Amino acid sequence: MGNVIDFLERAGRDASLRHGDGFGDALRDYELDDPQRAALAGRDADALRASLKQGVYLSTQMGEPFGPDHERAPELPPDDDGDAEPDDPPESDA
Repeated sequence: MGNVIDFLERAGRDASLRHGDGFGDALRDYELDDPQRAALAGRDADALRASLKQGVYLSTQMGEPFGPDHERAPELPPDDDGDAEPDDPPESDA
């Protein structure tokens, strides 16, 4: 796995490796398993993950949980005595 990461790091730093013959020449410089070499040569991310036995690839995007106009609930005062109840009720706007 380390050689794959080293290769990807090198390719990320050197734009000439991402285009033309430089990519294939650079692949030969690294000791890689045949499935890894084939995945890299074919630029197949799924095959590369499979050859590294990385399993399912998941990604999330965390953003504003509600729209910008959403009104948030008022914050409760801290629970200083540890009884799982707020120490003072929130002040009302009335």
